[in-house]
Amino acid sequence: MASSSFTSHRLKRKADEMESEFQKQPRFVDISPEGKVLFKIGKGDAARTIRVAAPLICQVAPVFTELLSSASIEGSDKVSTVEDGSPDAYLDFFNIVHYKHSEIGHLTGQRLSQLAELASRLCCREVFKAFIVDRLYPVIQEIRNESIHPTITRTVLNALEQYEVTFEELLDIAAFCKMDELFWRTSYINVARKNAVVNFLSGVFDYLHDGHLTTPDSEDAHGTPTTYGILHDLFRKEGIVAHRIWEYEGTLVQAMALVRRVAYLEE
Repeated sequence: MASSSFTSHRLKRKADEMESEFQKQPRFVDISPEGKVLFKIGKGDAARTIRVAAPLICQVAPVFTELLSSASIEGSDKVSTVEDGSPDAYLDFFNIVHYKHSEIGHLTGQRLSQLAELASRLCCREVFKAFIVDRLYPVIQEIRNESIHPTITRTVLNALEQYEVTFEELLDIAAFCKMDELFWRTSYINVARKNAVVNFLSGVFDYLHDGHLTTPDSEDAHGTPTTYGILHDLFRKEGIVAHRIWEYEGTLVQAMALVRRVAYLEE
């Protein structure tokens, strides 16, 4: 009961901090005063308008060139609206592009994951990969050191807690940034926390890794499903959340059948 009470108190405090942070955030952010492009991100009370410089964002992410070619005009500014976008992710993205690192807020694992996803979607992940790695360098080092003997230790947990990142967020970041080594090392340590299924899942990861998997995506560059993508989809069809596959509680027969389907050993 004490643990539950502590968790509830921590979640309430985090929610209060997020609400306080939201109240401080301006609706209009003038990143580039001389810029001629306005991005309206999000909708409702959380929406923001961000002024940026077209040459910079188009150089970093050429997809913006086509996007702005069809943007509406308001006065002397081009206006692009992204209602389903995350204002925080776009603000972090544009601040980095404009070299305004001092303006970037406190980057938790969630915000770094959103940034990595946005960079991947805009086809400019390599530009942001170095920035994200720099922010998470101590965590990545602990993961590398610990993955030689995949048993969770206090040093890894302390690093994750200090930088406010979870295993799930780290897996997301590694996948979006194509950081294969980090993805696999994090996976090994993560599944090792669940002793009941570690043998099965470690075997699965061994199989995938020995198969020279390099892209933890649903499809490769040619549109062919990768092994990880197939495994991901199969678990999802079994009702298992994508990044919680270590919680699989099926029988050994079911598990082996699943692996055989992944390995194309059955018609």
